[in-house]
Amino acid sequence: VLATDMKARRDGFNNMCHQKAVTERALTYNDQSIQEHFHCMTVFTSMAQDESINILSGLSPDDAREVRRLVIMMVLATDMKARRDGFNNMCHQKAVTERALTYNDQSIQEHFHCMTVFTSMAQDESINILSGLSPDDAREVRRLVIMMVLATDMK
Repeated sequence: VLATDMKARRDGFNNMCHQKAVTERALTYNDQSIQEHFHCMTVFTSMAQDESINILSGLSPDDAREVRRLVIMMVLATDMKARRDGFNNMCHQKAVTERALTYNDQSIQEHFHCMTVFTSMAQDESINILSGLSPDDAREVRRLVIMMVLATDMK
């Protein structure tokens, strides 16, 4: 469901293209992590419209706000300006880059984003949203976050 929704909303632009073209999306998000903000908005809107994918539905309002805040923080951390290599998934595949080889040409940037977020959380307890969860709950949250990020692959 999320993957279909994200593909339907694909516009072919990355953050820099949105900024240079002064698109509505760039204006909406004030040129800051445009695609990442859009992905968060899309995922949370989809969850609000479909209870079967709403990972927040069983939580108290305060817990739901906190999980939402942490997920948004994690997704915004995937804005790869600092790690930008200038390639999209197709470029990685055609150039047979190390990243393409690492992720077997499958959702290359999205897998890289997930790896970056979970590595950062493992290295910094203050942002590790999994640390207070039981092992089973941590695995489930990790699975859901990965599913949401992989759903942003616009191929």
